[in-house]
Amino acid sequence: MASLKKKLRRLGRPPSRRRSHQPVIPDTDFAFPIPASVALDLPRLQSTWRAWYEAGIVDRPWNLGASLEVLSFLAGEGLIDWTGLEGLKPMVLDVLERVRSGAMRLEEFEAIMDRN
Repeated sequence: MASLKKKLRRLGRPPSRRRSHQPVIPDTDFAFPIPASVALDLPRLQSTWRAWYEAGIVDRPWNLGASLEVLSFLAGEGLIDWTGLEGLKPMVLDVLERVRSGAMRLEEFEAIMDRN
C-alpha cells in the first residue's frame, strides 16, 4: 500500500482526477485580474475610500498618488483585465509613466479626471 502511494505521488494526479482538478491559483495577492472598468474608476474608488475613512474603517485619508502607484503596479504585473477596454491600455500606461516621471503633476491628472 505504501509503495502504491509513493508511485501515485511521483506520477501526480491520476487521469480520472485531472479533469476535475481546479487549476492552482497563481502566487499573487490577487487570485484573478481586476476588470479595467473597476481599476480605472477613480472617482468611485475615491468616494468609497472617503466613506471608509469617515466610518473609521481606514485610518488614512484618500491619496491619489498612492492609488496611482497601486494602479501602476497592477498594470505592470498584468493583474488588470483589459477586455473591452484594450484601446485605453496604452493611454493609461502613458499617463501613469508621465505622473511617475514628474512630467505630469497629480493635480493636473486629477483635473483631467474631474473634467471627464
